[in-house]
Amino acid sequence: MESWINKQTNLSISRFDIVMDEVYPNSKKYSKDAQLFIDHIKEKTNYFEAVEVINWEKIIPRSSSVVDLGCGIGWLSAYLSRLKNVKSIFCIDSSKNYIKNLLPMIFKKMNGNLKKVKVIEGLFYPIILDENSTDIVVICASIHHADDFEHLLKEIHRILKSDGKLVILNEDPRSYFNYLIMSLKFFIKVFFHLISKKFKSTSQCLNYSNILTDPDLGDRAYPEWALIKILKLCSFKNITKIDSKYPHNKKTKYFERNSNLVHFVCEK
Repeated sequence: MESWINKQTNLSISRFDIVMDEVYPNSKKYSKDAQLFIDHIKEKTNYFEAVEVINWEKIIPRSSSVVDLGCGIGWLSAYLSRLKNVKSIFCIDSSKNYIKNLLPMIFKKMNGNLKKVKVIEGLFYPIILDENSTDIVVICASIHHADDFEHLLKEIHRILKSDGKLVILNEDPRSYFNYLIMSLKFFIKVFFHLISKKFKSTSQCLNYSNILTDPDLGDRAYPEWALIKILKLCSFKNITKIDSKYPHNKKTKYFERNSNLVHFVCEK
């Protein structure tokens, strides 16, 4: 019997790079140049500034193993690798281009310690690490890409040691009112598509905890209350929200939403 499983999985994992090239052609100018990518992030967002708000020495104990889940180009891992308390980092991402080509260059540009790093091409779940094996899991500007928050958080909880911590960084969850308005707009849009018999091959999707706003890249809008409830459901405790005081975008159009980036630090 012939098996397609491995080939299908590899093709699925490679989808992010394909989508970026086809749907977002402007990304080509910086997706292969480390310095241009860093400049792009710093020009468009306050990610770097917001991460500096965290007291990393307090959160990360000595000789810690860290998992950077959805690490992207690896800029956060490069930053964390310079900390003396960080012993090792697993950098996990589905983009072969990011982790194979860009990540080593990013580490060089940011004076990161690549000797501490093990790079893994993979999806959010399952996380192929042993139970109770990791001190810290960081997930930066990425959790909104997960199609199943509960599954992801249960996997993170499983691999964390008994005194381990989860640090969710650079998110901008919706308020209850904002998410309610988004949901109502969604229902109205679906209603008019139904009565006019319109069909789109890719479209938004609404479930109990989030709205798929970008079917190509998997971006999801979600309310803060939902994330906190799911964290508690997955047995995380002492959930601390940290407002970075930095807005998500450095430049916005008139009336465009631009809420502050927030972090959540949780204990197992």
